[in-house]
Amino acid sequence: MIIVPANTLSTGAFEVTNSCRFNKANSPYLYKTQSAGNRDKWSFSLWVKIGAKDGILHYVLGAKSDASNYTNIEVGDASEFLRFGNLVGGGYNSFKKSTQEIRDPSAWYHLLYVYDSGNANTALRQLIYLNGVQVTSFASDTTTTLNQDSFVNDSGSSLHIGNLEGESSWFDGYMAEVVLLDGTAASPTDFGEFDEDSPTIWKPKDPSGLAFGTNGFYLDFKDSSNLGNDANGGTDLTESGIDAADQSVDTPTNNFCTMNPLDNFYKAATFSEGNCLTVGGASSKNSWITSTFALTKGKWYCEFVVPDVATDHSNVSWGISDRVTIASATALGSTAGFNQCGFRMHNGHKRLNGTSSAYGNAYTLGQVVGMALNLDDSELKYYINNTVQNSGTAISITAVASTLNGYYFIACGDETDQNGTLAFNFGGCSGFAVSSAESDENGYGNFEYAPPTGFYAICTKNLAEYG
Repeated sequence: MIIVPANTLSTGAFEVTNSCRFNKANSPYLYKTQSAGNRDKWSFSLWVKIGAKDGILHYVLGAKSDASNYTNIEVGDASEFLRFGNLVGGGYNSFKKSTQEIRDPSAWYHLLYVYDSGNANTALRQLIYLNGVQVTSFASDTTTTLNQDSFVNDSGSSLHIGNLEGESSWFDGYMAEVVLLDGTAASPTDFGEFDEDSPTIWKPKDPSGLAFGTNGFYLDFKDSSNLGNDANGGTDLTESGIDAADQSVDTPTNNFCTMNPLDNFYKAATFSEGNCLTVGGASSKNSWITSTFALTKGKWYCEFVVPDVATDHSNVSWGISDRVTIASATALGSTAGFNQCGFRMHNGHKRLNGTSSAYGNAYTLGQVVGMALNLDDSELKYYINNTVQNSGTAISITAVASTLNGYYFIACGDETDQNGTLAFNFGGCSGFAVSSAESDENGYGNFEYAPPTGFYAICTKNLAEYG
């Protein structure tokens, strides 16, 4: 089970409204050419929610003069470490690689990197903070020498967010509140604070009043037509492989559910689009994937599409499960005692706890299948392009208290097509194109169709109230 980190449940005066999705398959990054600034003192802050679990490096910042001289910051390699290096003349003058890992795809993490090579105290020249706490345990720990220039704020050099120029290790996931301060060795408290009522909860602060310097910038991602906009008024960054559809409302102050790449058709499917789109792998037959959030009560809405692609989806099932994927060839809803339900694409039947029976219409490629899950009354309804199925008569499901673990995951399985594409929308960011931008009654989410009255997007603000 994935536990939602405490910081994602926080509330406060400062609300982060948008993030930017970086989909690795699109080679995404933001970039600009730097002016002359302070190469020896700067700070880089951002919030991240990781996406693909592919065992390669993922750059969040790269500042490059040439192939032998660059500064790189990475979130994740084969073991999801934090890395912070400065390559000079083909060799690393400084390089830090944490022993601590970040690998929870349901979590928003705050990261702060500080470079201050002019500091007389060696221990303060190169720092990493995670959720307000300094990282002090490193597998590799070489700190920069005194007054060593970095390539951040280097006149004429490129600066990329989401990659290093010329490399192919693009970041995959979401970024929010991306800030560079030129000439300042910042503190974590410049960007976040511990909640006074829950002192382990780290939450964002408004950075707009900080000293940004010559090359500094603030990316708040509020303008979908210009996601590289510098909200501080400086030079905008240019988008590559990023467009308006990548603006998201999944943020550190309102964290949305996605599908879970850690529960992955026996690790065979490829996850993309911020974990809202999957392509099944060779081992995906007769299995299912589940959501990052597990639900215990409340009324919830989400959407699903089998995209209009040339694949056979004769046995897709979209529904719920009281457990993650099991290690055997078992289809969603096909076994008694599993407390699962799937709405089957090819015939419109429901398959509930081992029994398949008539329910609604078959759905086809491109149709939006909405699901309204009522855990307060142990009911489930489905909609096809906003038309309720079975004349509105709900499916009666097993009460949460009687399930294996006392909760339900959103689940989806594809039994017959081993390379099928499945697209999900929990309201934060969608795996399919959304044209109408409907939200729930609280104003949360970005759906194709408005959720039924009394049903809500699966996000931490709603969970705090109803979950």
